Amino acid sequence: MENDSKRLTIPALTGVRGIAAIWVVLHHLMGRWSFVESDYGAFSRLVDRGWLGVDLFFILSGFVISYVHRDDFKGHLSIKLTLRFLVLRLARIYPVHLVMTLAFVPVFFVSKYFLSFDVGDTFSLSKFLYSIFLINGWGLIEGGGWNGPSWSVSSEWFAYLAFPIIALFLSKYRRRWVSIIIIIIIFIGSTVLAFKLNNGSQYMLGEKWTLFRVSTEFIIGCALRNIFDSLYKSIVWDIVGSIAVILSIAFCVLDPSHFYDFFIIACFAVIVVSLSLANGFFAKIFGSRVLCYLGVVSYSMYMVHWIFILVLSKLDRNIFLDDQNYQFMAQIFVAISFFVVVILAAHFMYYLVEAPMRRRLRPR
Repeated sequence: MENDSKRLTIPALTGVRGIAAIWVVLHHLMGRWSFVESDYGAFSRLVDRGWLGVDLFFILSGFVISYVHRDDFKGHLSIKLTLRFLVLRLARIYPVHLVMTLAFVPVFFVSKYFLSFDVGDTFSLSKFLYSIFLINGWGLIEGGGWNGPSWSVSSEWFAYLAFPIIALFLSKYRRRWVSIIIIIIIFIGSTVLAFKLNNGSQYMLGEKWTLFRVSTEFIIGCALRNIFDSLYKSIVWDIVGSIAVILSIAFCVLDPSHFYDFFIIACFAVIVVSLSLANGFFAKIFGSRVLCYLGVVSYSMYMVHWIFILVLSKLDRNIFLDDQNYQFMAQIFVAISFFVVVILAAHFMYYLVEAPMRRRLRPR
C-alpha cells in the first residue's frame, strides 16, 4: 500500500495476503502433484478450496487500492492522475509477470524438443501474446497458458483500468448504507446468475465470466473501504474477524456444494474489514513478522510457484517406495522442500526484480 509522500500500511492485511498465497500454492501442489493420491481428510478438503484464495486477493486488492488511491479521483476524473495511477500499478505487477512469462520460453523448448513432453497448446504463440499484453485473464477463447496463475494478474489489471470510475462513484457516495447496498446487490446478482447459468451447481460462473468475477469482488473491496471510514478500531473486530476465519475453515472442511461458495466470499469481506480495524490479538497474529514477510513476497511467490509445480508434476512416481509409511514420509519431505524452494525463489524475485523495478519505474 503505497503513496508518493508516505507509506500507508495495515500490517495485518499484509499478513493475510501471505496466508492467501500459501493457500493457493498448496492447492496447486496437491492438485497437480500426480503421485499424491492419499486423502488427508479435513486437511485435503481445506486445501481443495484453496483456489478461493484468489478471490480473497481480489477483495483485498480492492480495499487496499481504494484505501490509498480513492481520494485521488474525488470529484472528477483527471487524465494525469489516471495515467499516474495506472503506471504505478503497472510498475507493481508487470516486471515479475514479464520475467516469469519469458522464463517459460526455455522451459517450453526443453520440454518439447529435448525431453519430448506433450505440451499441447498451452504454449501457443497466441497465448504468449495474450500474456505479454496482460489480456490472458479476460475470458478470451484460449486466453490462458504459459504461466498459469498470471490469469488473475491480467484480470486485476482490468480492475485497475476501471478503478478511476469506481473511485469517482464511491468518493461521491461514501455513506455506509450505500456501500452495504452495493455489496448486497453484487451477491444477489451473482447468485441469480449462478442459478441461471450453472443451474445452481456452483457459484462461480466459468472462464468466460472471469472479468465479472474479478470486477465484482474488487468493487466489494472498494466498498469495504467506505465502510471502514465510518467505523472505529476496537477489540470487537478481533472477535468478529476470528469468528469469520473459523467459519471459513469450517465451511471448507464440511465441503458443501460449490453453489454455497458465496458464503466464504462473504467471510472474506468480513475478515478484510475486521483486520483493518482490529487492534488486539487478531491483528497481532496476522501482523506478525513471519506472516508480514510472506505477505511482502506473496506476489512473487504466487508468480514463481507454477514453474516448480510443472517440474514436480513430471517426476516419476517411482521415486516413492511401495511401503506406505515411507511414501507418506517422502511426500512430506518433497512438499517441505518444494515450499522452501518456492519461498527462496520468491525472496530473490522480490528483492532482485519486483522491488527494484518498482522503485525505478515509479518516478517515471
